[in-house]
Formats: sequence, structure tokens, C-alpha cells
Amino acid sequence: MAIKLKLRLLIPQSALLLKAILFGGLLSYAKVEGMGWAPVLLFGVGAVALYANPALRPIQFAASFAVLLMLAWGMMVTFTSPLLWGGAMLAASFLFAVLIGVKDVLFVYRKEWHYLLHLGLVYGTLILFFLRGPLLPPPVLLAGLFAILFFLIREYLDWICLLNI
Repeated sequence: MAIKLKLRLLIPQSALLLKAILFGGLLSYAKVEGMGWAPVLLFGVGAVALYANPALRPIQFAASFAVLLMLAWGMMVTFTSPLLWGGAMLAASFLFAVLIGVKDVLFVYRKEWHYLLHLGLVYGTLILFFLRGPLLPPPVLLAGLFAILFFLIREYLDWICLLNI
């Protein structure tokens, strides 16, 4: 049984699926445990370990990864309904799988997948911006939104220019 699992994990797409499932599981565990410091720390360390293994260009997509972690944490805090939370967790897991697939060169049409990743991250950020708006002071909220959008657009344009050379 262990040999079959090891052979399955040698296939890159299987490892990608397993990483996405583990990311969703860690996110769900942090939510179910009540957002204590230990589950959130476990989620953060686990997500970084999943992202950094293998260490192919970890800095190139660091902005997307940081926004994805902030987006997942924001969804943990914002969504209380199990139906909304389940959909948000599946969306975050899918975006994590796309991020890992683009970073590790597992997808054929990487430009389109990268576009989908950034579209999902910007869309999720804007959803949280309008849902969490009344709870934070407007200057802090707008500065955070500007910084997130600036780094995402900068990363996207750098990556597109790199492909077109």
C-alpha cells in the first residue's frame, strides 16, 4: 500500500491534488478549532511548507501566495455559515492548486492559468473588502486594498513581460 502511494505521488498532478487537499484540510482545521493561535500557526507553517516544496522559484510568486494566505485568513474570520465557509474553502484550495501548478510548471497553458489565479485573488480580495468594510477604518482598509492590488498587478505584469521576451 505504501509503495502504491509513493508511486502515485511521483506523478506531479497527484502531488498537486494532495497539496490542495492538505491546504484545504489545514484551513478547515484552523476554522473548526476556533481561530486559536496554535491552529492558525499550524495552518501558516503547513501552507508555507506545501508551497516551498519543491523550491522552484518560491520568490517569483510570493505576492500571490501572501495574498492567498491573507484571503484564506479573512475568509476564516468573515464567513460563519457552513455553506459559505465550504465554498470559500474549496475556492481557496483551488487557487492554491493553481498557484502551485503555475509555480512548478505543471500546467501547459501557464499564462491562462496565471491569469485565472490573479482574477480569483483580486475577486476574492474585493469580496472581502466590501464585506469587512464597516469593521475597519476607511484609510486602513483602502491602504491595504491598494497595497494588495499593487503587488498583484506588479507580479502579473512582471510575469507576462518575462513570458513575452
